[in-house]
Parts: sequence; structure tokens; C-alpha cells
Amino acid sequence: MSAELAAKVWFDPWKYWSATANMSKEEADSVFEKAMDYAETGNLDALKRYPFIAFEDPVATWRRRRMKAASARLAS
Repeated sequence: MSAELAAKVWFDPWKYWSATANMSKEEADSVFEKAMDYAETGNLDALKRYPFIAFEDPVATWRRRRMKAASARLAS
């Protein structure tokens, strides 16, 4: 995986915990290991299946949305 692509793959622990809440520890570990294997090999199509993997900084995305909403409120 290129360094640029690796910088864009984000792991969200809260979404992981909620996605694996009803799994045994072994199943949850297996899901995590599969996702990490896909990330290491750069298999983006497979990574898209996991709700706890994001392809851009979730904090920056949240801030960008918040700023747009604030700008829209000020403009109106």
C-alpha cells in the first residue's frame, strides 16, 4: 500500500466495538485481523465492507461539515 493511501485509511474503535459487540472475543479478533490484512495488501474493495474503516480523517470530515453548517447559518 502506498504511503499516501495508508495515510487515508482510518480505524474507528467505537464503530468496531459496536460492530463486534455480539461476537465472541475470537470472532472479533478474526474480523480485526482480516481487516488489517486487507489494509496491508491495499485491498480497498474488501476494506469497504467494514463499517469501522474510513478512508479519510473522520475528525477533519466532522470539522468540515460543522464549518459548512456554520457558514450556511451565517449566510442566511
